[in-house]
Amino acid sequence: MIEPDRGALGVELEHALVHAETLLAAVDQATWRLNVLRAWQLVFLLAGAAVTGGLVDAGGLAAAVAAVSVAAASGGGVGVLFLATTRMRGTRDRDAMVMVSLSRTARDLLPVVAQDEQWSELRLATTRARIARFPISERSR
Repeated sequence: MIEPDRGALGVELEHALVHAETLLAAVDQATWRLNVLRAWQLVFLLAGAAVTGGLVDAGGLAAAVAAVSVAAASGGGVGVLFLATTRMRGTRDRDAMVMVSLSRTARDLLPVVAQDEQWSELRLATTRARIARFPISERSR
């Protein structure tokens, strides 16, 4: 039986943690961008409703045509932003799923790797602290 190199599992665990931390940063950034896009959706919706309402109050055929145009443009803007958020949410959720899977694996393997490779208490505590930053599941974010 071929034994793995001493320390190889620790290196692999470190690589998995670095990748999971990269994904954590990407998920956090995507969540922030989604919140910005949702805010813009609300701005488009409220601005469109306010301008449309003002034009309808003004009365007349020209105002009615302008009101329909503003409502259509506002609805189009909300629709485009909706499509962007839907795509971004899919990417974020996929990254979160991979991140949680990697962090679970690291969490499960840590005691075994630390014992087999005789990690120092400092290295073990630092690695535990890094793993603690990750959510337990995709829904706990």
